[in-house]
Amino acid sequence: MVWRASGKLNFALQALVTFFSASALAASTAVLECTASATVERALLAGFRTSVTRGWKVEKASLLLHVKEGGARSSVKLALFTGAWSEREPPARLPAGMKWTEATTEKQPEGWLVIAIPLRVTQALLSGAASGLLIEGSGFVADGRQRPQFAPYLIVEGRVPSPPK
Repeated sequence: MVWRASGKLNFALQALVTFFSASALAASTAVLECTASATVERALLAGFRTSVTRGWKVEKASLLLHVKEGGARSSVKLALFTGAWSEREPPARLPAGMKWTEATTEKQPEGWLVIAIPLRVTQALLSGAASGLLIEGSGFVADGRQRPQFAPYLIVEGRVPSPPK
């Protein structure tokens, strides 16, 4: 799903999709907006608004990522970032000993990729154990959230726990 709208309208559409996707009316899929992004060395560091999915039993997650430059590969490397960071103060370097996970990609029209996110990575992001997701793909540069029409989105599918009786 790609929106080509002004920044204010784009934000409103994102908020509506996030609200309705995560509401009790359709509690199986949520589209999580990217709230911060920065380039660290060769990787894109992205944070997502995860509050609507806290406590979910995650079944599947995909990252929708736009390729800004270069050719996309059939796989990328992912890692969890656990330190404090912001767009204004991104980390200067990646910490030593990062544990990278290979993830498959599926090319989509107009430069988009769908990346299958492993469940353990998704669960760490949604639980707050990680502050961001690092995405590294050799041979291409991905868009962050600075260009809203090409911002990354995390699509989470799962089950919302039943409220206690």
